[in-house]
Amino acid sequence: LSAPQKSRFTIRSLAEDLQKLYTHPHVRFRIETGCETRIYADRGQIEQVLINLIKNAFEACEEKARANNGQKGATYRQEVALTFSITEEENGRNAIIRIEDNGIGITAPAKEQIFIPFFSTKKNGCGIGLSLCKQIIINHGGKIELKSTEGEGCRVTCTIPVE
Repeated sequence: LSAPQKSRFTIRSLAEDLQKLYTHPHVRFRIETGCETRIYADRGQIEQVLINLIKNAFEACEEKARANNGQKGATYRQEVALTFSITEEENGRNAIIRIEDNGIGITAPAKEQIFIPFFSTKKNGCGIGLSLCKQIIINHGGKIELKSTEGEGCRVTCTIPVE
C-alpha cells in the first residue's frame, strides 16, 4: 500500500461524487451540515475504502435477498445507507462516514477476524478488501469500526481527523 498522497477536499464533494456512481434505488445518501469542511487526505484511497464498503454492503443485501427468495410471505427490501458528517470531539474535529446495510450481518466469531488479511466470510473472497480498508484509514490517522447483528445487517464507521 502506497503512502497517502494527501490533498484538501470537502466531504461533501466526495459524497456527491459517490452519489453519481451509486444511483441504485436502494442506496440512500445523507450529507449533514458541516460537510463543506475540507479534510486533508488521499481522496483516491478514501474513495477506494468507500467503494469496497458499499460493494460489501450490496453483497450482504443480495445474499439476504437470495435467502429470503421463495419464503412464503417474505418481504425484504435491500437498503444501503451512507451518512457523511463532521463532529467536534475532545481530540478535535473528525469526518465521520457511516455505511449501513440491512443484509445478512456478520457472525460473532467472524467479527473478531474480519479485518485480518486473507480472512473472508465469502465463498470466493480473498480477504484483502477490509484489511486494506483498515490500513488506509489507519494511515490517515483514523479508525474504522464495525458493528453487526447476524441476520439484521452491518454498520461500518470510518473516522478521519480533520487536519
